[in-house]
Amino acid sequence: MHKRIKSFATLIIFSLILGMSMTNLFAQSSGKKAETYLTEDNEIMQRFTWKGADTVYRYEFLLEKLNDNNEYEYFDLLETKETEISVSLRSGKYRYLIKVYNYLNQMDFQTKWVNFEVKKVYQPVITSVTPVTIFLDEGPSGIFTINGLELREDTVYTLENNWYEISTEVLERDVLHERAKIKVNPNLLDTGTYYIRAVNEGGLFDTSGTIRVGFAKPLDVTVAAGWTGLYMLDKYKQYNATEGASTLRQFFNDRNTTNGDSDILFWPFGLNAKVTVIPYKTARFYLGAGLNLNATYLKYTSYDYESESYTIKAPLYTAGVNGNVLFILKKRVPFRILADIHAGLGILGFMGLTVITPNHQSDPAFTLAPCLYAGADLQFYVTKKMFFTTGADFVWAITPSRNKETRKLDPMSIQFVRPSVSFGWMF
Repeated sequence: MHKRIKSFATLIIFSLILGMSMTNLFAQSSGKKAETYLTEDNEIMQRFTWKGADTVYRYEFLLEKLNDNNEYEYFDLLETKETEISVSLRSGKYRYLIKVYNYLNQMDFQTKWVNFEVKKVYQPVITSVTPVTIFLDEGPSGIFTINGLELREDTVYTLENNWYEISTEVLERDVLHERAKIKVNPNLLDTGTYYIRAVNEGGLFDTSGTIRVGFAKPLDVTVAAGWTGLYMLDKYKQYNATEGASTLRQFFNDRNTTNGDSDILFWPFGLNAKVTVIPYKTARFYLGAGLNLNATYLKYTSYDYESESYTIKAPLYTAGVNGNVLFILKKRVPFRILADIHAGLGILGFMGLTVITPNHQSDPAFTLAPCLYAGADLQFYVTKKMFFTTGADFVWAITPSRNKETRKLDPMSIQFVRPSVSFGWMF
């Protein structure tokens, strides 16, 4: 019987769970109080647990401490029939082993020595942080100065809000543990409120007051003006309610011409102007609304030698309001880059469209029709305020008209791409 018990006991595998919480200290996020298990003479109640077996009668927990001569000496011997034990410890380096006794009160097994260290921990306190306001449009450095108490070498700092935390790099510490300088990556900062958390090895922490990240200018206004062109797209599309209706391209191109210029699609002469108001800004994108004005001079001359030649002069204009989403692709100048995605609705029309033949000139015609447009621009800021932009818009409209002979609707579909290059300024 004795041999069976001894053989079974020697096969027990102990998983020693050392709850090295040091102090089990957890500070409440709202203030500067901490629950602690430190005794009045700076001792710590440390709890050790392990796995046991029903065949074990008792355990002996032998504890030794490293002395000033760098040698381990006896510290305590505790006997228990449970699989846990608590002992009051001062800071220092220790080691322990556990002896296992069977029901004949004979030692069957003992573990190897396990080394551990109990460190004295201090409650960090943050009294102030500078800066407390950061403006993203002024190029933040990401450096914070923290003043307080017990800001020791093992203290870790994070910049946090209600959704995420940003790790920091410690640049400086003072010998009195009352001041530290830390740095965060400024590209990770976004608008909102933050606080700094200081945590030491024992789990004690404190938090700073509110740090606000925003923009010095809550509202931006950009104005841009420059060149625009017009490239027809509706070569094979007709939006006709009656037979014989034509698109704008067909209207401007005579298929019977012989000089090879019947496929003209691009009119290079035009001006554009844009005003954009940006009331909502983050570190990654802006939201705004804008006004878009464009004017292009269309002129076409048909030289058909079998019929009378003619010339069409048609100043085309568009005006509309649009919503803008501006994504920040590169934050720093020079050549800070923004991508402007926009879409809107407006009006399209001809101002004084005339048809001229050798013997006649028509009266100027003025038209007005609704239109939709969408596009994208890239804005390159060469300084903090000055930029140039290039991009293109797609424009689609249907001009309502009525055939004078049949009195039926004879609408004309207009679809074109409008490239542009402009110079702008941010106010």
